[in-house]
Amino acid sequence: MKKYIIIEADTNDGDYVSKKEEITDDEIESIQPIIEGLKKNHGDFTTRDQGRSGYEQFGHLECFDTFIHFVPSGEYGIHTIESIEILEVVNEIKLY
Repeated sequence: MKKYIIIEADTNDGDYVSKKEEITDDEIESIQPIIEGLKKNHGDFTTRDQGRSGYEQFGHLECFDTFIHFVPSGEYGIHTIESIEILEVVNEIKLY
């Protein structure tokens, strides 16, 4: 069974971007410290130059490079991660 992580982020005060990537159980387990940190900080995770960046918050964690691979980016970066979901797919049919 395939698993996907879907992350939705705010890029410009109400303009949202999302990204869906296949993820392994090991990757899910490894990024848990960042997910817990995001819960405590209400999703604050800046990839812009202003404010506290995600790197400053979580860059010291081994899993940071794994996590950042799954984070969507907008034209101006993002400032808040709104949601993180794991989707388990039993059957996948590509229609086009």
